[in-house]
Amino acid sequence: MTFLELCRRYAAEVHDLGGPPKNLVDGNPRTLAAADAIRESWEKIQLLRNDWEWLRGETPIPTQTMTVESDVPHIEPPYHMAIVWYAVAQSGYRQAATELIAIGEREWNVYYGLLVKRYVPPLSLVSGASW
Repeated sequence: MTFLELCRRYAAEVHDLGGPPKNLVDGNPRTLAAADAIRESWEKIQLLRNDWEWLRGETPIPTQTMTVESDVPHIEPPYHMAIVWYAVAQSGYRQAATELIAIGEREWNVYYGLLVKRYVPPLSLVSGASW
């Protein structure tokens, strides 16, 4: 999903009464809030661990900041909803909205497990052996 698509999905999940943003440059405070939530969510996810696959190897990928509508997170598309759910949970905490916290945390926990399984190398105690 693009940055704009992530913002639209976020708006839908938090039941934004203004509806999903049509673009990210309309100056609408709701649009700006959605963009900030998604941007911050993606940046925080990238910084949660220092053993993400994209941080290792010969050419580590630096922290990606989404700025324009067409930006796409460097993780594979099946994992993009992790960004939305993390943003939903964080918004719930900011608003003291228990429903958003519950759904956001539940879904984020599922996606976090999937992210770790996909993007964190298996634990190895002996060179060449893994768990």
